[in-house]
Amino acid sequence: MYFVCSSCLHGGTCVDGVNSIHCQCASGFRGSNCQHRIHPCDVNPCLNDGVCDNDADSFRCHCPFGFAGQRCESFIDWCHWKRPCANGATCHQVANEFHCTCAAGWTGPTCDVRMWSCNDTALHKGWCLRWWFVSRAETL
Repeated sequence: MYFVCSSCLHGGTCVDGVNSIHCQCASGFRGSNCQHRIHPCDVNPCLNDGVCDNDADSFRCHCPFGFAGQRCESFIDWCHWKRPCANGATCHQVANEFHCTCAAGWTGPTCDVRMWSCNDTALHKGWCLRWWFVSRAETL
């Protein structure tokens, strides 16, 4: 292959060595003539199964649930960061998710649904199908 100093592409610099000539590629390019653009996602910069998108000369990681940061490197501690459990519930971190242990009288994933007893429901002219009626008492 015939190689001359003008063969360096994309801002590559021709380096004249001992009995050889080669290209010193500019940042973001590779190849004997600097002909190949290096895409940031080519090196898989996202951690914890994050999905990488090339963004011009940079990249962006789309992190899976429970992870954050430029490279999805940070584990989200839901219980301390978001405080998702309501009404006196206890929050437990479980892997990259959380679980709420509800106080008496509350239910739902974040303990924000009031449990009405059938007696309470009847007092408010509601209806009851089981021992506990989960929701607000509806007027007939």
